[in-house]
Amino acid sequence: MYLDTAKYKKSGKIYTRYLLRESYRQGTQIKKRTIASITKCSPDEIKAIKLALKHKNNLSVLGSFADVQVKQEKSIGALLALQAVYSPIKKALSSDEQGRIALWQVWARLIDQGSRCSALRLLDTHLGREQLQLPDTLTLYRVYKNLEWLCKHQESIEQRLWKSRGRDKTANLFLYDVTSSYLEGKHNELGSYGYNRDKKSGKKQIVIGLLTDNEGDPIAVRVFKGNTSDCKTVQTQIDALKNQFKVKEVTIVGDRAMFKLPQIAELPENFNYISALTKTDIRTLLKSEVIQLELFDTELCEVEDAGGRYILRRNPIRAKEIEQVRKEKLEKLQSLIEEKNTYLSTHIRATEKVALKELQAKAEKLKINTWMTISVTDRVIKYEIDTTTLEEVSHLDGCYCLKTNLSTQTASKEIVNDRYGDLQLVEAAFRTMKQSHLELRPIYLRREDHTRGHVFIVMLAYLLQRKLKKAWEKTDRTVQECLDILSTLTTTILEMGDIKVSKLPQPNAECRQLLMLVGAKLPKSI
Repeated sequence: MYLDTAKYKKSGKIYTRYLLRESYRQGTQIKKRTIASITKCSPDEIKAIKLALKHKNNLSVLGSFADVQVKQEKSIGALLALQAVYSPIKKALSSDEQGRIALWQVWARLIDQGSRCSALRLLDTHLGREQLQLPDTLTLYRVYKNLEWLCKHQESIEQRLWKSRGRDKTANLFLYDVTSSYLEGKHNELGSYGYNRDKKSGKKQIVIGLLTDNEGDPIAVRVFKGNTSDCKTVQTQIDALKNQFKVKEVTIVGDRAMFKLPQIAELPENFNYISALTKTDIRTLLKSEVIQLELFDTELCEVEDAGGRYILRRNPIRAKEIEQVRKEKLEKLQSLIEEKNTYLSTHIRATEKVALKELQAKAEKLKINTWMTISVTDRVIKYEIDTTTLEEVSHLDGCYCLKTNLSTQTASKEIVNDRYGDLQLVEAAFRTMKQSHLELRPIYLRREDHTRGHVFIVMLAYLLQRKLKKAWEKTDRTVQECLDILSTLTTTILEMGDIKVSKLPQPNAECRQLLMLVGAKLPKSI
């Protein structure tokens, strides 16, 4: 007896029929006859009958687990969590092969920060290829081509991402800040030497401008040459808001040196700004008597002028911090002076001019040379503090001044102050993207489109990271730790003879909690 399976076509549809049949001999001929039709049985019942026929000579095997093998397969836990929160990016990326490859690059950046090669190797340990229907022939070359595709379609993807949130009609406050990221090697097409925020001397860098909404969710990211000044990046973001996102009324919050007079003059109609002034700008206003030093108090003070509104305040906590840092710098220099004096007294051939030059260079590096002088007499080095200059320098300790063109009817001084404080959300984004979870740097890429595509992937990964962080904030674990825990949830293969069944085991309590918090559901089949 055996199970005979065949497909047939009827009325344009394809059906499958299952018959129980047996072979018998009639004379010298072997004939077949149908015992019963089991087409109406369920798939599970048909599998059971097939399995029973396979072991018809020893049905006891079916009741024993001695021959059953359980093999660990690929990880699925982290992917289930990412699938639960990736809806905005799924809508923004196309559903074709390039969009699916890009989505995998985003997921790989969250699971294990590394190169494009490591993203490909993750497919051997995670069910990314099966979940996203990625091609078996996915190569490193195609991944780099995907970076080019991302760079080419970045603006349209950002636009779809913006519209998928439903904020294109309501949002009008945006946060913008700039950072730099150093490069490995000297052949990146965007690489250049500039103000290095990473403290990596001798390294070329790129400049990255990140635009977020008022909640800190990323909207757009742009990459500039490494020697681009902050203020020259603003117009690009204004063009994106005006032309790409079709926002008609905008308030951009930017850090110091972001909005200089030329940038303010070029602002389109209904485009407003909130920014802060540098200490040099504040001193200029004091000299022109637009503001007075007495206005800097623990309470907010406001001054209106033809150039805009100025919001002033002195932060007493920050003032004490600056005073303490200045004191520590002076103590550091005093210690070095004592060391040099000891050295000069014990080494007759030592040159006092060399020691003096080294100490003056150190004072300049510590930025305390403006209010103190160092001299040497009879091989003894001394320092003298200019109290008048020090008092002038310390006048502005803890003082800050905000500037905006928003009217008092639109935003009070308290609102302006609070919105400028929201810039910490962008600073937190840069920390996560650069050195914390997502590790944007160091960058080894050379081509401009590859570099832009890489930064865009990190921005999309940060958007998902924020969603995961919000869902898991009560677990007292980082997003990276939670993803590592979920990566331990793997599928299994049950083998009994020639029969293989893929199963997902019941997750442990911790994995179950993490999946529940993001709203992930275990699949019924794999």
